[in-house]
Amino acid sequence: TEAGNHEIMVTADTTTGESDAVRKSLLVQPGGEKIVETSSVLIRQKRDSSDKTSINVELPGNFIPGSHKLKAIAVGDILGEAVTGISSLIQLPSGCGEQNMHKVAVNVFSANYLRSLYDELPQNLDYNIKH
Repeated sequence: TEAGNHEIMVTADTTTGESDAVRKSLLVQPGGEKIVETSSVLIRQKRDSSDKTSINVELPGNFIPGSHKLKAIAVGDILGEAVTGISSLIQLPSGCGEQNMHKVAVNVFSANYLRSLYDELPQNLDYNIKH
């Protein structure tokens, strides 16, 4: 049986000629073990290139039909997901000297990285860096 929603119908008949039926949707979930695999691929192309890149995905031989999912994320920066939400790292100093030095270092590294990404910083990032 394939995983997913399946419609089932059950009927009942009596010897006196009466009958009834009900139709329901049944979610069939795959048994077995959930397997998650992750891989990263660096695609380098020239700006004026019209080349295409293909990535092959192989499913295990014993997978349950309808139970597989694929999620692909393309990021245009080599640091990718590692710097998502980096502007939230910028904080006001508070606490002892060591804590403040740590926060200041993170602020400086974060601000320098953000400035390297943009010719002109978006207003919200510029505000976070200045305040």
